[in-house]
Amino acid sequence: MSIVLPRILRAFDLYVGDNNYAGTCEKIKLPKNSPKLEELNAGGLSRPLKVAVGYDADWEMSFSTKGLDFDLLVNSNCSVDGVPIMILGSLGEGDSCIERAFKAYFWGQIQEADAGDLSLNELSTNDVTLAVARVQYFVDGKEIYFEDPMNMIRRINGKDQLAERRRHLGRQ
Repeated sequence: MSIVLPRILRAFDLYVGDNNYAGTCEKIKLPKNSPKLEELNAGGLSRPLKVAVGYDADWEMSFSTKGLDFDLLVNSNCSVDGVPIMILGSLGEGDSCIERAFKAYFWGQIQEADAGDLSLNELSTNDVTLAVARVQYFVDGKEIYFEDPMNMIRRINGKDQLAERRRHLGRQ
């Protein structure tokens, strides 16, 4: 059995719409995938179980940039998926010199844009949170994850986990 070392994000660019935040974006927090679990304690069980009953509503991603940026602070949209965000990155394999292309796409609404504290002759920090409506990840050009709740699509490594559910509802 071989040891697998963690992948490391070696470089990245963040795009909000057509604006590239290379050189200003310091960190990105990807959305959590949190199933909503409820305890089930019914007859015939020797102990309570937690069963998935959906997903938590807090599906958001965030990022921080340096310098006062009015475009980020006023970037609002009436559409639930109107703000596109793209991350292009290079993932280094921890146990080799191989690097892999990473792409992430997010569509949503700006939930919060915080310009932070402004001080004379100091870089301010913008903290932005996006309420995510759709997400898509690629590694080396291969889609590894896509979720679009409005259209009831969830693909993981090419397998659509909700295709049968859509078919039952006549949406195929």
